[in-house]
Amino acid sequence: MEIEIDFVKAQLRKSGSFMVTIPKQAVEMLNIKSGERLKVLIDKENKKIVYQKLAE
Repeated sequence: MEIEIDFVKAQLRKSGSFMVTIPKQAVEMLNIKSGERLKVLIDKENKKIVYQKLAE
């Protein structure tokens, strides 16, 4: 089930990569900690980027 939380903006970093800030509400819902690694999944057909918290 997907829940719409907020909109984010991709920001270009000096290194040439992009940074996306995860909304606080999503961090709290998933109990994400600072420095924690997330898996990135791409759905090209629906143009979605999914960040998945790895099992603890």
